[in-house]
Amino acid sequence: GWTVVMSTGSPYTMQTYHYGTNWPDDWLDERRKEGYRMTDVTQGEGSKWFIVMSKSDTPLKDAWIVGDWEHTLRYEVKKKWAEGYSIDNVCSYTCSRGSDWIMHFVKKPEQQIVRWTDGNQPYENVIAEMYKKGYVIDIIEVGSTDDMMLVFTKRDNGTLYRWGTNLEGESFKQEVQ
Repeated sequence: GWTVVMSTGSPYTMQTYHYGTNWPDDWLDERRKEGYRMTDVTQGEGSKWFIVMSKSDTPLKDAWIVGDWEHTLRYEVKKKWAEGYSIDNVCSYTCSRGSDWIMHFVKKPEQQIVRWTDGNQPYENVIAEMYKKGYVIDIIEVGSTDDMMLVFTKRDNGTLYRWGTNLEGESFKQEVQ
């Protein structure tokens, strides 16, 4: 089954979604031309995709990277961080060679670390270690072979802040309680 979480106060003015077994290249291209950007993606049982695309008055700069962790993502993530992007979403999906990952980045200044566990390393130890260093969990995604990707964000002086752009296009820094 699926769980959908919705909220008020979002910067999005319109949203649309796709649910199906095939990756919807044509649908994605049409929505992009209409001003939408992909804001969430996941693959569920039976290889069914659920993709959300959103519009906002102030578009954010974003980027997507697709690939495996060992040969692609671990190198591309560092490049995106150097360009001022941070990880906003991660999705593990099943493909012909096993499993791959989709990572969504948005342009916002955050100090992040990605930790990878292969199922043999207890994730609790990774979380405890990162918390002691001043990081908090931002994203957890479990892959098809019990591997796990954890994205941690650094707290600023012991306090966690969320960075972004408001509807007027102004940058903001907001304390997260």
